[in-house]
Parts: sequence; structure tokens; C-alpha cells
Amino acid sequence: MKIRQISHGYFSQISILKSIFLALLLACVLNQLSIAQTSRAELVIGASAAFTGRTAASIKAFNEGAQIQFDAVNKRGGIGSRKIVYTSLDDGNLPELVTENTKRLLDDDKAIALFGYAGDATVAAAIPLITQRNVALVGAMTGAQAHRKHPNLFPVRASYHAEVEKIVAQGQRLGITRFAIFYQNDEFGKDVSAGLEKSLMQRKLTIASSGDYARNSVNLGGAVGKVMQGNPQSIIMACTLEACAEFVRQFSKLKSSARLNHLSSIDAGAYFKELGALTLGLELTNVVPRPTSVGIGIINDFNKDAKEVAPKHVPSFLSLEGYLAARVLVEALRKAGNNPTRAKVLDALNSLGDFDMNGFSVRYAPGANIGSTFADVSIIGPGGRIRN
Repeated sequence: MKIRQISHGYFSQISILKSIFLALLLACVLNQLSIAQTSRAELVIGASAAFTGRTAASIKAFNEGAQIQFDAVNKRGGIGSRKIVYTSLDDGNLPELVTENTKRLLDDDKAIALFGYAGDATVAAAIPLITQRNVALVGAMTGAQAHRKHPNLFPVRASYHAEVEKIVAQGQRLGITRFAIFYQNDEFGKDVSAGLEKSLMQRKLTIASSGDYARNSVNLGGAVGKVMQGNPQSIIMACTLEACAEFVRQFSKLKSSARLNHLSSIDAGAYFKELGALTLGLELTNVVPRPTSVGIGIINDFNKDAKEVAPKHVPSFLSLEGYLAARVLVEALRKAGNNPTRAKVLDALNSLGDFDMNGFSVRYAPGANIGSTFADVSIIGPGGRIRN
């Protein structure tokens, strides 16, 4: 009898353990199903950029445009019934935070693609993880030449070299031969300077003079004086909004008729808020058409979508750029099929080739992800409004 009692207790314990095991297994299965359902319901796009600090105004304008595209797509049913979730993290324009944010976006948020990182140094900081995880970065706010050769980077905006070439070509038609540069002393500024040197060399000219300042600073030191030593007729401004504004303030006290040619990273509206009437007559390069242009299909799409999902939005060049970059990514998500993965999105981007977005084109090819080549020069008029 004792043996039977011991045997019965033993098997009862086994039965209890089996029940516990099956309950835990069921809980795990249900949890995985829940995760899978969440995964199927959402396509997470991750972004790291300086939403605070000296470049915040430009970043926010770009991201407003991107959000308009994503919201418009979601309003129409998403991508294969999946909603696009745009998750953005602030890096304060600090490369060390970019790495941390990128890891979080990929590991915790499970981003299927990265989007809209801003600045050469910050993009460079993300490249090791982007390469290791084999994930695409679309629409980074950088015109760096080097980034157009990386297989995982898909720029939309034209390169700095294309912007500078447009400035020099237009200036030459006006009889300008003395070009100077004020630049941020980092990858961004040096790339712009190299582009200027290249454009001038093709015309048998050289840079008349130059001045620089440190990254993440508005202390210009003697940069303005150095730039003016060459008696320039045109000054290329490769700087952040705040540093450019400080240059303009100091320049405005001088008796000079030199043209101040700003790159497209400067948002005219935000610049006017910073400088007021001092912006009148300043020149600005655009890497997208005017957001109020008539007769361009993609501009009509942008304004229609903005009216539907963000009726209070004030269109700008930077918000249009964000919209166009998001449009490229949306097309890749569609082409990635019913079960998109990071690899499938990357393959879809590589397959775009020459992609026309209803009036605005980009080009991607192995070893040459050029993006757009569009560049134009406008003048800031009264009230910070852009005129051609």
C-alpha cells in the first residue's frame, strides 16, 4: 500500500508539472501571436535627428512634410492594411547619441527602415550599425558625395556639389569671378568647399578667400574678416542657420555688395524669424521645386495631402523635401510585398532605378545612389517669402 501511495503521489506531481509547463507554453505562444499581430499591423520607420538645438527648425520642417505623406498613406489604408508608424528620436546633433538612438530604433522599436537623419557627421555615426544590420536609410538630409556610394543609403536631395555648381554657373552668367566660402569646419563644410573648388577649377578659377567656424558653435572668431580679404562678389554659406545668421549680422555692418549664397539646409521662414529684415535679398539654393509651383503633379499631391491631414501646415521647401523622401520610402514598402523585411525593403529601393514621382525624379544604381540632381537658386523677399 505504501508503494502505491508513493507511486500515486509521484505521478500527481508529474501531472501538475505538465499542466504548469503547458500553461507556460500556451502563454508564450499567445504572447508571440500578439507580437506577430502587432508586427503585421504596423510598419515602423525610425528617425534620429536634432529636434532640439541649433538645427531644430529645419529638422522639424522636414519631418512635418514626411509625416504628411505617412499620414496620407495611412488614411487611405496604409501599406497592405499596415499602418506606417513614424518614430523619431532627438539626438541634439551629437554623433554619440545617433549611435544610441539607431540601436534603440532597430532593436527596441524594430524599425523596418531608417529615415531622414540630418547632417554628415550624424549620418556617418549611424553607418556602422546600418551596414551591420543591413537596413536602408532613406532621405538623409545631407548632400555629401561619400554617402552616395554606400549601398544602404538612398538620398533624395541633390548633392552639395550640385548646389554649388548651380550657384557658380548662375554667378558666371552674371559676370562673377570671385567666389569665397564661409563654412563649418567638419565633413559638411569641407565637402561644400571641395565642390566649390571643383566647379571653379572647371572654369580656371580659384577660391578667392575662406573663413570657417567650429561645429555646434556660433562663435565665428575672425571668420568674416578672412572671407572679406578676397574682396568676393559671391560668398557660399555652408553653415547652420544660427551660424549663418551671425555671419549675416556681422556682414551687414560692412560696405560690401557681395551676394550671400546659402545652401538648401536653411529654411527661409525660420531664417526670417531669426534675422527679420536682414534676410531681404539673401540667396538660397533649393533642392526641390517651389512648394507653390503650378502644373507639377507631385506638388499638387503634396498640397492636397497637406490640406487633408495637416490643414494648418505652411508649405516650405524643407517640408516638401521631407514629403518627397517619404514618398520614395512608401514606394519601396509597397514593392517589398505582403511580408516586408528590412532586406526586402533594401532590395525594393535598389530596384527603383530611375523613379519618377509625378514630376520629380531620383536615381539609384549600384555604387551610385545619386538621388535627385535638381538645384535652383531663389531670393528671399519681404517677410521671408521666397521669390525666383
